[in-house]
Amino acid sequence: MNNESSKRGKMLFLSFLLTVSFFVLKVLQTRDLTLLEVFGVAGIAFLVSYLGQLIILGRDINKKVLLFIVPQSSMMIFSEILFLQLYFFARFDRAYEALIVLFILLVFFFAIYVTLLMANIFSIASVRQIPLEQVAKTTSYILTLFSVYFMTFAILSSSMNVIITFALLGFVYVVAVITHLMHQKYDGSKTLQLTIIVALAMLFGTIGGSFIGARPEIMSIIPVAISYAMIGSITVEDLKNLSFMTILQYFLFVIASYLLNFIIK
Repeated sequence: MNNESSKRGKMLFLSFLLTVSFFVLKVLQTRDLTLLEVFGVAGIAFLVSYLGQLIILGRDINKKVLLFIVPQSSMMIFSEILFLQLYFFARFDRAYEALIVLFILLVFFFAIYVTLLMANIFSIASVRQIPLEQVAKTTSYILTLFSVYFMTFAILSSSMNVIITFALLGFVYVVAVITHLMHQKYDGSKTLQLTIIVALAMLFGTIGGSFIGARPEIMSIIPVAISYAMIGSITVEDLKNLSFMTILQYFLFVIASYLLNFIIK
């Protein structure tokens, strides 16, 4: 119990460190950052969160923690920082803007802390069963959807070469899906097969959406809808509870994401 309390205290500190460091950086910023600098800041957050989690988890570290659990949570934090920089702001000239960002970062502080808690639960569950594992799986599902949206928006809004853009998206989708599906404890071949199917559907769905949509913040909803439907179907099917209404809900959500791109240009 004392060990878990100590872990939570360290996770709060790491969340606070990442949030405050980013806030100070943005307040002191005197010019717009280049795209490379934007990704660099997010990359530093990834490294700090990765190393910080290794210190926090301590004896609970194993191969799965190193290769899937901590990289998943660090990538989620990376995507959050990237989205903040590219969508909400580039520089600040007025005090009230800094206050708005402070409020936004309070929300992201909570998101970072929840992400770290999720990783901690999965690290413990990798060696023994615990009741909170199902809660962590649900959290992973939700945060994966947000991460997909954030990363898709960041890559689409970066105005890179088309081939590079979709190659990066394909890589991001594979990483996002496989790190989540690893928690379902399928065998390796099934996890890889499902990952490829879902990631390709997300990628081709995004490519298709690029012909009808022009705004990255709207286009990014498409892969989220597809991953929501397909990952949700995989989980529900595993529980033998995939109803017609559930299938209809997923189908309508995907259709709605495309219609939104038709409507909002």
